[in-house]
Amino acid sequence: MPDIKNKTTKRKPDLSPCVGVCLLEPKSRYCYGCTRTLPEIGQWHKKTDDEKYVMLRDRKRRRIIVEENRDSA
Repeated sequence: MPDIKNKTTKRKPDLSPCVGVCLLEPKSRYCYGCTRTLPEIGQWHKKTDDEKYVMLRDRKRRRIIVEENRDSA
């Protein structure tokens, strides 16, 4: 998985961060695979590059939330 903390990453924002694990964590409502919410997933193709970068940069924080919620379940 490419480093998405930095805007200079080689991954283009128009490519979906979907990894094919489409299941929402019940408490946060973030996808276990891509850490997006359902509205973010559904609207991905309409987002600007800047909006996509914000979501991509936020994945590390969201991943921690998903993992903490999974561990506490």
